[in-house]
Amino acid sequence: MFITENQKCCPGRRLAAAIGLSAAVAFSSAFMPMPVNAAALYTDGQIPSNVSASAVDYNTIKVSWDAAEGAEEYNVYCAKESGEYKLKASTSNTSYTTTWATQPGAEYHFIVSTGTLQTTSSDAGSQATTSDASTSASASTSTATAVTPVSAQTLLAQTTMNAYGISSSSAKITWKKVAGASYYRVYRLKSGKWYHFKNTKSLSCTNTGLKSSTKYTYTVRAVRKTSKYTTSRRAINNNVAKTKAYDARAKLMSVAKSKLGNRYVYGAEGPNSFDCSGYVYYCYKKSGASTKKFSRTSAQGLYSKLKKYNIGTKMSKASKGDIVLCGSSKSNISHAAMVYTSSKLINAANPSKGVCLSGAKYFHIVAILHLPMK
Repeated sequence: MFITENQKCCPGRRLAAAIGLSAAVAFSSAFMPMPVNAAALYTDGQIPSNVSASAVDYNTIKVSWDAAEGAEEYNVYCAKESGEYKLKASTSNTSYTTTWATQPGAEYHFIVSTGTLQTTSSDAGSQATTSDASTSASASTSTATAVTPVSAQTLLAQTTMNAYGISSSSAKITWKKVAGASYYRVYRLKSGKWYHFKNTKSLSCTNTGLKSSTKYTYTVRAVRKTSKYTTSRRAINNNVAKTKAYDARAKLMSVAKSKLGNRYVYGAEGPNSFDCSGYVYYCYKKSGASTKKFSRTSAQGLYSKLKKYNIGTKMSKASKGDIVLCGSSKSNISHAAMVYTSSKLINAANPSKGVCLSGAKYFHIVAILHLPMK
């Protein structure tokens, strides 16, 4: 049997216990207001054992107690902070769960009683004599018992999070959903202080513009916001993400492959058409892969400017992205390409093929330039 706060509570001999909760709740009005000071309140019954209160989530509080011998019904009262106690419900169960807690951080007090509350012990005794003659005789000899508060706290749940590097310049942060959260704030530890860089309603975000091979520490805070208040709670854990090492050759090849199929135009250096040396120049400049910078020049000019990086003519000794120079001799270089694999070159071949992959065996290689990479 369960009776709401707007229904009349059952008279008779009663049992009480007070429970004070710090919680995020707002409750409706009920009859029989009482002062919030539990020391000024009494009940004409026994005090139940093992009374407890605990938060279930941001808007739910569970109050429980042991069954009292002979008790048929319990009344649940609540007071908000320094307000008055008001009847919330009557139940024959040995627990009560709120579903109206909506403001984490506000303080609430609960009293569970099989009877009514009174402000003085004499009031409690006189109240108990109003039902019938036998009840009056019993109640007149009873002594009112003062209630004793018990405390608990309800807040937004704490999320758990994870962070990991997804590239040389970015990290991804993920976390679990928090019931009641309006959005999430994401923070990064910077010079010993938490730097807030993102608000989001999703359960993940990406932090970009980071340094390669570097560790970054993150945390997340769940936020609940209404027209009346804003409250938040930090994740249980922080998490460290390490960005990946910068792979300059992979970046160089990414740029090179993105131009496959583009036209060959003599003298062109991109972005949509190239000649052989213009293609090599564009890919190195666009990717920023090498620490060695060089200006736009011909295939012969590449050798003149960069010949100190020459490692010979064997493709087996070359690395992906190395510059391959072809011709009849070092003084007569007519074509420039880049190493794609140990047997293939990626190059702006000619007007009929454009930018394509070509077999290295079809070229007379006179030099392979191995430039320093970032």
